Amino acid sequence: MDAQLFSGCSVCIIFEPLKSQPAHFEAVLAAQKKALAAQKGQSAPTFLVDSLPSVVALASKASSAPMAALQIAGLEGVHDILERFAEAADPQLEGHYLLELYVAQMSAALRRCIARESPVANRVCHVSYVVLAEMILWIAKHVQDVAGLRQLLRPFLDANLERSP
Repeated sequence: MDAQLFSGCSVCIIFEPLKSQPAHFEAVLAAQKKALAAQKGQSAPTFLVDSLPSVVALASKASSAPMAALQIAGLEGVHDILERFAEAADPQLEGHYLLELYVAQMSAALRRCIARESPVANRVCHVSYVVLAEMILWIAKHVQDVAGLRQLLRPFLDANLERSP
């Protein structure tokens, strides 16, 4: 479990030293820098955006772990991913965003965190709701999929409507 906790916490840590280097968070800019390096005969640099599937998977897995500290680290990772990659365009699909590929994965992790049967739901509630709110705003702004937004919110609304007097 210590290795999982370390992995979950490292998701949050990796963003900080790279924040002043936009190519790590923008696939189009990263591709341009790689092409420039190839023209100069240099080896292609690597960017965090190239590992986005692994970073999202790690944060999502950590946020659904049975340990509160690991869940919080994972949720903070999801928060950082949303914050850093929110405006990153998908270079393969014009008019789309990279995070569109990961909405289902990140929302599934959030659903597990806010589920009533979650053993650590009370301790991660605040972080979950902050990340959930950010995801809702991102989806509303970037994805024209209202059904997807409803699907994300349905478990939360159902659980809270059952609890209300």
